[in-house]
Amino acid sequence: MISYPPGSGRRVTMRGRTDPQAKMLFGVTAEDFVPANHPIRRVRALVDALLEALSPELTAMHSSWAAYWCRPST
Repeated sequence: MISYPPGSGRRVTMRGRTDPQAKMLFGVTAEDFVPANHPIRRVRALVDALLEALSPELTAMHSSWAAYWCRPST
């Protein structure tokens, strides 16, 4: 998690699920525009599963104190 805006103390993540309240604010989400049988939904499911599996490694690459503009070293 990072502090954003810098110095605000507000902790946010750069990875993870989208905010479910976005639909409440806007009435629709990007998901609403993609047909249920569209191939991109299968791609998203695959990518979500891969990112979930990589999450511990990605988390280890980020320092808890790193500034929001710092990218992890690879």
